[in-house]
Amino acid sequence: ALRAMVIEAVATLRAAGRSREAHTVLGGVPANLRADGRIRFLTAAVSLDVGETDSCAAILADPTFEVADLREGEESLDELFFRAAAIRAAADRGVAVDAEILAQVRREVTLPGHLDFRMKPADA
Repeated sequence: ALRAMVIEAVATLRAAGRSREAHTVLGGVPANLRADGRIRFLTAAVSLDVGETDSCAAILADPTFEVADLREGEESLDELFFRAAAIRAAADRGVAVDAEILAQVRREVTLPGHLDFRMKPADA
């Protein structure tokens, strides 16, 4: 029940543009629940939302990271990975993320296998 409440609260806060509050909610989650794949996914996404790119990257880099209950139509692991990579690339260049940087990252950065659940080839 707590897991479902945390997931719903964080999703609602993110949808309302209140990721700082979502970050606070996730910070108060008990340690055993923090290991849950869905909670880790939300933690990565919220970390990226609030500018903690390294925290997001650390979660995504963990080869044991798995989200068993991703739903169709929501942000996917590959979208989150490429968004994080584009933010890092833009920061390295001292510019804002734009469609060009995101497209370049999608072409040049290899998505780790443990995050690749795309249904079609990357170049399709």
